[in-house]
Amino acid sequence: MTFSKFRIAALFLLAFLFVPLSGFAQEQAKVVGHWKQYAWDGQRWKNLGIFVVYSQAGNYLMAPASQKRDTNVINTKGLFDVKFSETAWQFKSDWGNGDIAEFELERIGSGAYHGWAYLEGKKVNENLWVLIK
Repeated sequence: MTFSKFRIAALFLLAFLFVPLSGFAQEQAKVVGHWKQYAWDGQRWKNLGIFVVYSQAGNYLMAPASQKRDTNVINTKGLFDVKFSETAWQFKSDWGNGDIAEFELERIGSGAYHGWAYLEGKKVNENLWVLIK
């Protein structure tokens, strides 16, 4: 019985030591912002969803928080190669079926970026991204 208590106590001690130390090995992702995406449909800006940009160990990551479900909207299957600064924002989006869109945006004001999504080097839609949180 004493061995079991000792073993359990040792496991708890290791767990308490390991959890705090594991935080030093890997930097936590920090939220840079929640961004609402709009695309110009020829008549108005159409809301396509909300995306979260993260910073981790000097790299940027993106993930959809919500995406509009509509027959005329392509939802991303994944976002990668994110480059984000105070003047420009670029990333790639997997649109499925082997289509990878490249977004190139420029800052147009505080909390706003404007630019285009390109598919195979051709402009496919005009985008406006607005910081909401």
